[in-house]
Amino acid sequence: MKNKYLISFFLLTLLISFSTLYGCKGESGENAASNCATTCHAENTEIGNQLLAASAGYENSGHYNGPRTLVPSDVTTYHLYIFHGSNANYANGGGCQQCHTHQGFMEYLEEGSADDLSVVPAASQVSCYTCHSPHEEGNFELTTISPVTLVDGTTVYDGGDGNLCANCHQSTSTVTSYLTVSSWPAEKASYQGMHHGPQADFIMGVNHWVYGSNTSYGESDHSGDTIADTCSTCHHYMADDRLSGSLQLGGHGFYLKADVHGSNKDLTVTCTATGCHDSDFTGYNPTFLTGDGHTALDYDGDTTAENILQEIKGMRDTLISYFGNGAANFGGDGNGPIVDITDGTDMTSGEWGLNWEFATATMTEAQAQSFWNFRYFMEDKSMGIHNPTFAAQILWDALENLGLTNGATRPQ
Repeated sequence: MKNKYLISFFLLTLLISFSTLYGCKGESGENAASNCATTCHAENTEIGNQLLAASAGYENSGHYNGPRTLVPSDVTTYHLYIFHGSNANYANGGGCQQCHTHQGFMEYLEEGSADDLSVVPAASQVSCYTCHSPHEEGNFELTTISPVTLVDGTTVYDGGDGNLCANCHQSTSTVTSYLTVSSWPAEKASYQGMHHGPQADFIMGVNHWVYGSNTSYGESDHSGDTIADTCSTCHHYMADDRLSGSLQLGGHGFYLKADVHGSNKDLTVTCTATGCHDSDFTGYNPTFLTGDGHTALDYDGDTTAENILQEIKGMRDTLISYFGNGAANFGGDGNGPIVDITDGTDMTSGEWGLNWEFATATMTEAQAQSFWNFRYFMEDKSMGIHNPTFAAQILWDALENLGLTNGATRPQ
C-alpha cells in the first residue's frame, strides 16, 4: 500500500513539474503555471467559459464518438444520414487514421501523409487539439489553413479557415481510378470510392462522372472565390447575442439544422448577413430558393417546373427508386446495389446510414457511372445546397445515362 501511495505522489509531482516547466501557453517557469490557473483552466473567466461552450458543442458534433447530450432530431432524416462519431479505435490504421484519429492527422500535417501500414495505438478522437494548438502556440489559431490539393492532383481548394476542413472532407478516390472496369463488382465496399465526406470536391464541382461531351459544370458560390472562409463561415457561426439555438447549431456542433425545444431550427443568419440571399431566406428546405433569383425549370422530368432544390429532390428520388431495395433493374435476387444501411432499414425509408451493403453481383458500366454520381451527391449530405447547379447537373447526367430523364432539360 505504501508503494502505491509513493507511486501516486511521484506521478502527481511529475505532472505539476511538467505543467510548471512548459505551461499552458508554451512558456516556461511559474508564469506559465499561473496562466493555466487563471485563464483557460479557470472557472468563471471569459475564455474558460468559451472553452466549456466549445466542448459542449463538440460533444454534439459528428467529430465526437460518444453519447450525445441531445437527442437527434429530424435533421438526421432530412440530410439523410444518422448521427455517428468518428470512431478512432475502429479506424486507426490502413490510412483511415489520417482523418479518423488525432495522431494520424498530426502525422499527416507533419509528413504529408499517414503511413497506410501503420496502426495508431491508443488512438484518440479528432478533438480540440487536432484543430487548435493552444499549448504549443499560446493561442487558438487553427493548426493549418494552407490551401488543399484535392485527390485529382490538380484542383486546389483555397477557402481560408475552411481549408482545415477540406483536408479530410474530400474524396478518397478519383472517378477515373474507380470506374476502370466494364462491370462494377459488389465488393466495392463503403470505405472505397469518394467515401463519406467529399464536400470539398463537391463545392469545387470536380471528380464526377462526365456524361457525353458535357464540359461545363458549376463551381459553387460557396467556394473561396465568394466566401473567404467557406465552411467555417456558415458551419462555425458564433452568435454575438442571444440566438435561440442548440449545441448542435453552428459553433463546434457545426450543424445548420437541429432540434430546438422539440422543433427543427435552421441556422440561416450568415446566409442573409452576407447579402447572398434575400432577407426572407428562412430555412434549408426544397423551397428556400423561391424568389431568390433561380428560374423554375423542369429537370426531374415530372413536367412541373419548380425551383432547383425541388428538382434536385425529384431526381434524387428517381435514382433511389432505381438503385434502392427491391429495384427490378438488377439480376440475381432482384435487389439494387443498396439494400441495408446502419439501422437495418432500406433506402426508401428516407434515412441514410454510413454503411452501404451491395446485394447484386455486378452493375453494368452505365449503371456504375450513374451510381458514382448518385452516391457522390448522397455522400455530400447537403441535398445540393453546397453546390446546387453542380448537384442538378450530375444527377441529370446519371438519369440521362440510364434513359430516365423523360425529355427534361439539362441544368446549365
